[in-house]
Amino acid sequence: MERYRRQLGVPWIGTKGQQALKRSSAVIIGCGGLGCACSTFLARAGIGRIRLIDCDIICLSDVHRQIHYDESHAQGLHLKVSVAAQRLRDANSETRVEAFAYEFNPQNSYHLVEDFDLIIDCSDNFATRFLINEVALKHGIPWVHGACSSTSGLVVSFKDGSAACYRCIMAGVSHHLVTSSNSPPILGPVAGAVGCIEAIEAMRLLIDPKLTKQRMIHFDATRYLWETIEVRKRADCPTCAKGQFEILDGLTVWQRSSRNLEGVIEVETGSHLDMRILKERLGRQVREIANGAVAFEKEGVSFIILAEGRAYVRGVSQREDAEQRVHELLENNPSS
Repeated sequence: MERYRRQLGVPWIGTKGQQALKRSSAVIIGCGGLGCACSTFLARAGIGRIRLIDCDIICLSDVHRQIHYDESHAQGLHLKVSVAAQRLRDANSETRVEAFAYEFNPQNSYHLVEDFDLIIDCSDNFATRFLINEVALKHGIPWVHGACSSTSGLVVSFKDGSAACYRCIMAGVSHHLVTSSNSPPILGPVAGAVGCIEAIEAMRLLIDPKLTKQRMIHFDATRYLWETIEVRKRADCPTCAKGQFEILDGLTVWQRSSRNLEGVIEVETGSHLDMRILKERLGRQVREIANGAVAFEKEGVSFIILAEGRAYVRGVSQREDAEQRVHELLENNPSS
């Protein structure tokens, strides 16, 4: 317990709370600015098991706010989830950390979160948030939502279906969305602040849900304004009041995420890949860097190949060249 001596003195933690944290598990969806801050404090606090989910790579424009990464990661070809997981293992060897290089989508969502005590939303788009809301409600998993933009941010905890759900408080936002992310402005410390508040809310929920009240915690770094806003359950909410799971039931359009990458070309491989066969075929040069992802270098070109059906290529300038090289690597590789 010496590692946690300073936090054991917090009234709502103590020895009993620390033991509860050690027994607990959390899934963190997104390894960007929010996910970096949230995950590092949860690992250092002694959470027993953390699963990170993200399929993005590190770019230089990430480094100003995503504290797990540095310039060397941006100059090479690195998955966020792989680097983040190693950072957490280095911080606390007592925490079991799992890196999953998948997009969180309607097909894999429950498989990725089942048997976990808590879901923490550190994503960057509404489609993923609405999906988390449906999965959490359907399977009775509490979750913490965080979001930020420009100089403001907010955090809300959802303990169970008896109170408001995410769709209740976002009634004015269409859930018929795709996951393609844009790049809105963001003050780096704001992302860190939101992630830290998410970590506090997560610890409270994992130690004793009674420690957390459902309200929106909002702050604005320009006006130096902090406020808590009451959230109310909507009697006409399609999700929590009527039990309709439109995303999980395939009633909405779901499109895979994409972003503008810096010096890297993203290639769609067309189908889910059997990674075991791929590793056997590529031999000793291939490295498994996360669950569902391998890295490979050939003729000065770097590749990251994801089981879900995409690849990242650095070292060529033309998309046609990247696509041809990926095709040659995957030729005769059976899909799973």
